[in-house]
Amino acid sequence: MPLTAKVCILAYILAGFAVAGFVGMSNGGLGFGRPELLLILSALVCASWLRPIMMFSDGSSQAHHMDEGFFVLMCLLLPPAGAVMAFVVATSLAQMIRRRAAVKSIFNVSQIVLSTSCGLLAARLIAPPRGDITLAQLGAAAVGAGVYFVVNSLSLAVILSMTGSSSIRSALFDGLEVRGRMLGGSVSLGLVSAVALRDVPFSAPIIVLPFIAFRQALSGHFQARHDRGRLLGLFEATLAVNHTMGTKDVEDALRTSAASLLRGRDVSIARTEPPKGAPVMAVPLEVAGRTRWLTVNGRNRSEPFDAADRALLEALAATGSAALENSSLYEERRREEERLVAITSSLDEGVCAFDFAGRLTFMNPAAEELLGVREEEAIGSDAEASELEPLTSAALRSLRDGEHMKDARTVFGRRGGATFPVEVTCSPIVSEGAVSGAVLAFRDISERLAAEAQLEFHAFHDALTTLPNRTIFLDRLQHALRSASRTGETHAVLFADVDRFKLTNDSLGHHAGDELLVCIANRLRPIIREGDTLARFGGDEFTILLENVGGVEAAEALATRILEAVRRPITLDDGRIILASLSIGIALATAGTNADDVLHDADVAMYQAKHRGTGLYQTFDAVAMGNRSAEWLDLEIALRRAIENEELTVHYQPIVATDSGRIVGAEALVRWEHPKRGTLPPSDFIALAEETGLILPIGRRVLEQACSQAKEWSENGMPISVAVNLSPRQFQQHDLGRDVRTVLADTGLAPNQLCLEITESLAMADIDRTIHLLVDLKYLGVRLAIDDFGTGYSSLNYLKRFPIDIVKLDRSFVQELDVSTVDTAIVSAVVNLAEAAGMTTVAEGVETPEQLARLIGMGCPMVQSYHLAKPMTAEALTALLSKYRAG
Repeated sequence: MPLTAKVCILAYILAGFAVAGFVGMSNGGLGFGRPELLLILSALVCASWLRPIMMFSDGSSQAHHMDEGFFVLMCLLLPPAGAVMAFVVATSLAQMIRRRAAVKSIFNVSQIVLSTSCGLLAARLIAPPRGDITLAQLGAAAVGAGVYFVVNSLSLAVILSMTGSSSIRSALFDGLEVRGRMLGGSVSLGLVSAVALRDVPFSAPIIVLPFIAFRQALSGHFQARHDRGRLLGLFEATLAVNHTMGTKDVEDALRTSAASLLRGRDVSIARTEPPKGAPVMAVPLEVAGRTRWLTVNGRNRSEPFDAADRALLEALAATGSAALENSSLYEERRREEERLVAITSSLDEGVCAFDFAGRLTFMNPAAEELLGVREEEAIGSDAEASELEPLTSAALRSLRDGEHMKDARTVFGRRGGATFPVEVTCSPIVSEGAVSGAVLAFRDISERLAAEAQLEFHAFHDALTTLPNRTIFLDRLQHALRSASRTGETHAVLFADVDRFKLTNDSLGHHAGDELLVCIANRLRPIIREGDTLARFGGDEFTILLENVGGVEAAEALATRILEAVRRPITLDDGRIILASLSIGIALATAGTNADDVLHDADVAMYQAKHRGTGLYQTFDAVAMGNRSAEWLDLEIALRRAIENEELTVHYQPIVATDSGRIVGAEALVRWEHPKRGTLPPSDFIALAEETGLILPIGRRVLEQACSQAKEWSENGMPISVAVNLSPRQFQQHDLGRDVRTVLADTGLAPNQLCLEITESLAMADIDRTIHLLVDLKYLGVRLAIDDFGTGYSSLNYLKRFPIDIVKLDRSFVQELDVSTVDTAIVSAVVNLAEAAGMTTVAEGVETPEQLARLIGMGCPMVQSYHLAKPMTAEALTALLSKYRAG
């Protein structure tokens, strides 16, 4: 309790007893009057305090006493000390029985003492008692009761304001009507009862009866008013609860109404029922099959909940259950509508809704964008006259016939006249067996149709060159063969393959390879007759179907024109110029042949042309090439088996120093120890190995054997270098340097004892890339050699750009030394230039002593030839080296 309130209570105590003392001393001393009357009146006051009259006014309940009536009785029948004593005893006893807090009890006693003393003082100042009760004394007692009422009300209002429970104005004027009635009624009863007791003293025991009657009458009157207020409150609560459709708003209205009707400070809607014995009243709320509890608590203990309160709360709960059920349905519908709007708004498809008359009622943003019409412009528009007629006609069919339309293709128009293809789905809305509307969804399929056309094109055409692909070529070939069986016509198939295409792809990059294929396709198009078919069959292969050619001469003439057209230099986008050529196989297709046979024959002829060289064509010869094709296939199978069975061996041809005649190196040359055909030279199988990719495992095996053998010679005191040729496929490997490093590490051979040879034509295919690869290999410490020098496209100027250690002169220059002064000059120049550049020259193909003498005279430091030593096994060369060392 605040300090100001405590000070106020102390002031009440002091003021009350001061006024009481003054009144007692100035008006009859300290006499208490008749004991039985004092006892009866004290009992009446105590009973009034223990069982106050509960009045309901302005939506709240208040406890009222009949103290003013008892004050009049005591003022007229008892001396002041007796009146004060009767009130003090009655009030104190009531506080103890009700177990009020000490502070509150002290306040109540001091409040009664002050109010009673002030009232007695006012009454005696107006009309002091003179024996019998006079009219003036009755009036003075009434005035004293009024003073008692005013002082009591003011003291209560002040203490309530100081404790923060209420304002002074609210405490004074709330329930003023009830308190006024109580004041008037109780004072009137007190006056009448006082006169009766004065004249008829034995009526004291029955004096309580008129007060009880008045109490019941007044309580009944206000109870009736309260019940009427409850009904009106329940009606207003029903309106308030059903006024809104939001669940939270309904719950708030329920809580507010329950608090107002039942005067509970704490109203809640709980998920579980309160425990038994709790000081709350709770009734169930049934909502959507779930039970919740409307609970009311916080009412004054002097006003416990009764059956009427429960009935009122149950009525309110029933109303609330229905309202919550409706709000739940409403919110569910609203959520569904919002979800539907959100879904339709996020769709790329146009969605429209129509009523039973075909009028548009809804259009999502996608539909607005696709049609170029805003929803507010289109809603309610005439279905027949509107520019939306194609849209609404589909909906009207569903409305008239109940027809479900799914994925129907049609054309819609945009505002402004443009049209676009659409796919439409439309379904009627059926409610209670009748069609009440329709929902239509449509999507723009322009991109899909374009994609389908593109897919169809790519299904039958090559994406790079846009030529017909294998599928359409085979279809047209089969159609031509069926036609030949009826007409006897002769058709021709040309199978063309780009020469050295993999080398171009690997050296210049795949982009350059693609450019080359596109350029070749563009050169072939104008050469082909209208009605014939040019196709990219796959990779770097092109096929041509010539229908009704009459004979092979027309096909060969076309092949000649094709070869000439492709042979012209080709300029790439980056400015590089390359030379390309085709190898073409020709096969005739007549009645009785099938597509597979014709393509096989053309393929075999193409490989035969490629075997003869580059830029050539070959017509299929059934007798010669049929056998050759089978032999080629058998050879491939045997070569694969030879690799698995380790039938490939390495022979070594010595390289001799011209100044000493000693063996300083050896070139590793692969041989195939064929189980049936004996030892086969590389010329019999290397081309096949390159074509099939078998050259990679063969080259790795030769490198490993050569390095192992060189390491063995070195350990035996015969250190010579070993030269290993790199094939085009090996040279194009991105991990070539890693493979060489691995072999050197595994065999333990010193890198400077290994020499790697590449041909001049391979080196010149892509000079920049060749330099990069040679630098990487040189970094390993190995030696590098250019083989067949002088036969390619290079000039001596390029020689200085390569990190080369050895230049190997092609045998064609050496063989003409005896008869050609030009070759003699070339050889001499190469030897001198190589020496000036820090390189060593090796001359190949020396066949006579005269050629050897000339080379020695020119200063050529090393030679390699059959004249000095043929290729031999490792054992034979070991014996030869041992002989030289011993000699």
